[in-house]
Amino acid sequence: MDKVLTLSLPLILGPVTFLVVQIAKRTSDTLDTLGPSTKRIVVAIVAIGLTLLSSALGVASPCDASASDCLTSLNGDAVKSLLAALIAYGIHTAKPKASAG
Repeated sequence: MDKVLTLSLPLILGPVTFLVVQIAKRTSDTLDTLGPSTKRIVVAIVAIGLTLLSSALGVASPCDASASDCLTSLNGDAVKSLLAALIAYGIHTAKPKASAG
């Protein structure tokens, strides 16, 4: 069961990252007025933070940092953070846009 949780962590953290950023945008007018690039950086920071939190709570990385399938220059937490951020970006892109009328 631990391996399933470990492998599915980016699929869990992506939507959680999206929700955390949406809640932050609703509660902070400053965050909502930032430019798109700055918001993307905020999403990446949240994804990294959530990934590090999960790692601190004992959810192991699914791969060894020295393994070729984990991009040897990145550790497991970095790979999971990137995947979580990409999933959050995908959810954001897929959500319906508000009409201007």
